[in-house]
Amino acid sequence: MRIVLCDRHVSFAESLAYVLTLRGDDVVGVVHRISDATAIVADQPVDICLVDVDDPERFDDVHALCSAVGDTPVVLLAADIDPDVQSRVVKAGVRAVVAKRQSLSHVLRVLDGVLSGERIVDAAVPRDRSSGQGRHRSEGQRLAGYLSPRERQVLSALVRGKDTAALASSLSMSTNTARSHVQNVLTKLGAHSRLAAVRVAVQMGMVDPRTGEWLIEMPRAS
Repeated sequence: MRIVLCDRHVSFAESLAYVLTLRGDDVVGVVHRISDATAIVADQPVDICLVDVDDPERFDDVHALCSAVGDTPVVLLAADIDPDVQSRVVKAGVRAVVAKRQSLSHVLRVLDGVLSGERIVDAAVPRDRSSGQGRHRSEGQRLAGYLSPRERQVLSALVRGKDTAALASSLSMSTNTARSHVQNVLTKLGAHSRLAAVRVAVQMGMVDPRTGEWLIEMPRAS
């Protein structure tokens, strides 16, 4: 599967591209502007265009993209999609909608379905919200409990795409201390890389992929 991935959140885009590549897909471009995704599709054959949208002002861009790419399916990534927004994107020509808080396996299933000709317009609003999301939230709560308050700050910074130097500066620590905290986070999450840690944090609903905001309420220390 040849995929163009467009997402304004760099860490999320690179993490998803990494997963797609591992399973054998060909990610022909990772861009952060819809106009750049349009240019790639116009220049070479692409099977699916995977695009994020996190504010209503971008829907016009999505409509323009659907018009420009012709028969190439456009799949929309979104933080939250309500029925009114769903109606708008379907009219724009989007083939499927996927919530960013869905599991990665679900996103991959949607992409495979779209490639087979399916139109999946309700992917962002699961019929049973309590099952899959509840399990991920519970697992995220468990993993979050292993992290110290400082380590949670470090994980949020990683999701925001900060490198070691920027992370150290934003949290007022030395680079050596920052590296130590990052390694602790990776170990506690069972992640082998920073991208893998970001993937776990987003998939389990621990950190908002757009803002890096911590989503899981932690118990107050007694």
